Amino acid sequence: MNVLTRPTTLAFLSLVTIALAPPGALAHGDEDHGEKNAPAAASASAGPRFEAHSDLFEVVGTVERDELTITVDRYASNEPVLSAKVEVELGSAKGIANPGPGGSYSFKSAVLGQAGTLPVSLTIMAGKDADLLAAELTIGPGAEGDAHPAEGHTTERPRWWLPAGVAGLLLIVALVVWRGRARARLRRRSAAV
Repeated sequence: MNVLTRPTTLAFLSLVTIALAPPGALAHGDEDHGEKNAPAAASASAGPRFEAHSDLFEVVGTVERDELTITVDRYASNEPVLSAKVEVELGSAKGIANPGPGGSYSFKSAVLGQAGTLPVSLTIMAGKDADLLAAELTIGPGAEGDAHPAEGHTTERPRWWLPAGVAGLLLIVALVVWRGRARARLRRRSAAV
């Protein structure tokens, strides 16, 4: 019996193939192959955050210490809104956010230093456009930047080994078929001589 056709050899080669296959080796199409398990981006680890959008605007708010930074973009084009008036209602705190660079606005309040879930209401006025956006912000335990993994990050083990194993088995089958055909050709040549 040929060494490549022994069941134990095939099983061993399959296991070696599975163990040595890199996680993204079989990436194709729109599937995720490890990106979700990559380390969280710096902005996600900065602290608690919220997102909201309407037909006009898209906002992302992040908290660092007692300051809320709000980034405002046009929803359709993702273009930063540079000169807007942003009114903030954050729990019991109310006020106007101060403009910053690149379409960002900052709002400071003592309520941002307290743990809990706060309702967020933003009134955005930019030129002729005005809109009201609402969200919730969780600070402290249960906040995205604190206790829970960032969006898309999972503690679940990656499942790359399954497609890698299938690919390994297909490779082994292809080698066995190729080797069998090569031997058949040799036999035919030697029989013809």
